[in-house]
Parts: sequence; structure tokens; C-alpha cells
Amino acid sequence: LILFWKSYHNLIISIIIFFISYFFVKIDKRFFNKINSFMIFCGSTLIILETVFLLFPTQSLIFFSRFIQNEVLDSYYTNYLRGRFSLDLNIELFLPFFLINSFIYKEKNQTKSIFLFIFSLLIIFLSFVSNFRTRVICSVFSVLMFFIFLFRKYKKYILDIIILIL
Repeated sequence: LILFWKSYHNLIISIIIFFISYFFVKIDKRFFNKINSFMIFCGSTLIILETVFLLFPTQSLIFFSRFIQNEVLDSYYTNYLRGRFSLDLNIELFLPFFLINSFIYKEKNQTKSIFLFIFSLLIIFLSFVSNFRTRVICSVFSVLMFFIFLFRKYKKYILDIIILIL
């Protein structure tokens, strides 16, 4: 049971949070704004952690050694020695969310929109600097999905442009 929990605790907790959030949003539409704010807070926090790790990797590893399992810390240390800078926080998953909030809701709050756009650029930068191909691919895919969502009326033309680029 303990081995199962160590292996799948992130997945189980994520599924539980998803279903709780889904039912709260379904019950109360105002709760959607709270979830939106929570996602922005979580994404911003993870981006700051990833940036601090990039700028101060040795100090970050020493600090994280107090809180993180030894196996995970060994993985971070090994990646650091190989010239890879990533905490495996999957910050690329926040990229479409930040882009959508910065472009679609820019009339409501200009400062928040600029902040989210800068964080979107920071996510892309961190993906390239991390030296992980999967992160770069995920970032590119996220940006493409954002543009497809934004210009879904022009879906046919976007696919033609993508084919021309490739």
C-alpha cells in the first residue's frame, strides 16, 4: 500500500482535485473565478520556483534537500550535473491557460494581462533553457493549441500555414 501511494499519489490527488473543482464549478459559476485565480497563483509559484532553480541551482538543491524525497533529489542532482535544469513541475501545462487569460481577458485587467504574458514568455524560455526536448515540444504544442483555440474560425487556414512551415 505504501509503495502504491508513493508511486501514484500525484495522479490520485490530481484526479480528486479535478472532480471536486468540476462539481463546485457546476454548482456555482462564481467559483470559476476562484479557480482561475487559484490556477494563476499556482502557475506563478511554480514558474518562480523553476526560475530560482535555474539561477541558483546549488543553493536550491541544498534548500530542497530538506523537503523532497531522496530519490527525487537524486534525479534533480543528476540532471543538474548533465546540464539540465528542470524540477519536473510541468509548467508548460500552464502556458495555454496563461495565454488565454492574457489575450482574451485583456480588457478587464491590463496589468494582469501583461503579467501573464510575461510569465508565458518565461515558461517558453525556461523550456528551452532546461535542455529537455519534451519540455520544448510541449511548449510548442501548447502555443499551437492556443492559436488554434484563438483563431478557431480560421482553422482551415491555420492548418495550411502549419503545413507550409513544416
